[in-house]
Amino acid sequence: MPFTRFVDESHKYWCPKWYWPFAVCTRTERVEQWCYDFAWLEVTSYVFVSYNKGCENGTLFTWYTFCWLLVGTANYPGGQMCFDSPRTNSGRCAR
Repeated sequence: MPFTRFVDESHKYWCPKWYWPFAVCTRTERVEQWCYDFAWLEVTSYVFVSYNKGCENGTLFTWYTFCWLLVGTANYPGGQMCFDSPRTNSGRCAR
């Protein structure tokens, strides 16, 4: 089962001052992430979109991501991955 954690993320933004119109400031906010311990990952890329599959404790999770000019399928060993939103449960793992 995925677990949640809170992390501090920093974002830079333009904040012009009267004495320096090109000033850049930093804002930090606390965000919740959903983390998974995948046993394996499979990524299938279709030029601009990748379809990702990951298996955690016998449960298959799937999601889409943006990619740039990639085509094909790659398999990766497992590991911990964290996301800003929960992944879709797609049933049981086939392998």
